[in-house]
Amino acid sequence: MLFNHLRITFRYFLRHKVYNALNILGLAFGPAVSLLLIFWLLDEMSFDNFHDKGSRIYRIVSGTPGDKDAWVGTPAMLAPELMANHPEIESFVRFEPRELVIQYGDKVLNETKILMADSNFFQVFSYPLIKGSKEDVLRDINSIVLTRESAHKYFGEEDPLNKILLLNDEPYTVSGIVASLPYNTYFQFDFVIRFEKINQNLFDTDYMACWGCHNFESYLILKENTDPDHLESKIREFFVDLGDHKKEFKNLSLQHLENIHFEYILGNEQAVFLQKYIYLYASLAIIVLILAIINNINLSVAISPIRSKEVGLKKIMGADRIGLIYHFVIEAFIATLLAFAIALVLTSLAMPVLNHLTGRQIIVNYQDPSLLSFLAGLVLLISIASGIYPAVILSKYSPVSVVKGTFSGRKKAIFRNILVIIQFVISISFIIGTLIFTKQLNYVRNKTSDITKSRS
Repeated sequence: MLFNHLRITFRYFLRHKVYNALNILGLAFGPAVSLLLIFWLLDEMSFDNFHDKGSRIYRIVSGTPGDKDAWVGTPAMLAPELMANHPEIESFVRFEPRELVIQYGDKVLNETKILMADSNFFQVFSYPLIKGSKEDVLRDINSIVLTRESAHKYFGEEDPLNKILLLNDEPYTVSGIVASLPYNTYFQFDFVIRFEKINQNLFDTDYMACWGCHNFESYLILKENTDPDHLESKIREFFVDLGDHKKEFKNLSLQHLENIHFEYILGNEQAVFLQKYIYLYASLAIIVLILAIINNINLSVAISPIRSKEVGLKKIMGADRIGLIYHFVIEAFIATLLAFAIALVLTSLAMPVLNHLTGRQIIVNYQDPSLLSFLAGLVLLISIASGIYPAVILSKYSPVSVVKGTFSGRKKAIFRNILVIIQFVISISFIIGTLIFTKQLNYVRNKTSDITKSRS
């Protein structure tokens, strides 16, 4: 039975080549655009979701994340004091990006991506080490960890371990090599040295004793099953007795690691992708799919008078309405399947353009079971949405009316006109909305970039 439906469907496709080619191509462009948007959004949502302890890592923020006055800087002594007074905190990591001159032999370079971090940095954040162990690479005060690219830049094919680099004329021993950093992480660095070096020879200010120096990002690793909201309320009641006055922290907030990429805060080292744009572009992806479905319905209803004789003949031969609906839905499914195959090809071809426009390195694994399940569900959903109404319309034709030529398509034409109007309204709104929000997105990104440059 199914084979017979498939045979008839392919015969129909071959008989009406131009119509079906336009229909399938039109249906293909919608999912192609939607998939590009979806893959981009999934990539944006993947920032820093690979850390083993990521669910328990929170950044201390002055103010409320998202507010224009929120600031990422905290005093160097804040995190240790909070850990000493709050048993819910398992550990902490502080860091500060610096720019220093590095020398190895005749090579003297000004490096701008040096990270000063606590010794447990690689135990908290899951950046894989090629050489060295995460427990030991920052154990010594004058140890330094390099990325794979930095190691090759200074040492070429030599083994970099235990080699000596001069940072502002102070010797540091290479203790580890970290694999190439993924681009979808907030922390971007070429070198890592101990956080304590802020007070040893490199700088004059005693940051470790300065409660007014809000220069450093501080991260707390909470113990299992800790309620971050409850801990946040306790932190806001915390104060430090400085003798002549109390240093209070009533405006502190805890920002989850995975939210850093989506909440704009002064001092962020990278541009953010505001969460409202996730909803915006997800809505656009849905709208594009709806437009493709409406277009498919319009084309199917438009050709229905031509297929009326086919339907009338089948009913005269004994076909019932349910059987006809089943057949037309199968037609819609096969057309959608072919359209999706073309859409995936178009998506792959357009991916380099998307990566260039967004500055990302999006790679889609089409063998991922979850992605395959999503695509299969999308094909089924579009097949039903775009095929059920034309199937119902076509199956309603009366064989007597068809033979006499007395059936009218006026009601179908009215409905088709309504769909065309809806399609144009959505398209115009889509274009206007895209232009407005793209300008806003560029403004926010440029503003964040300017703040980062001024901070550095």
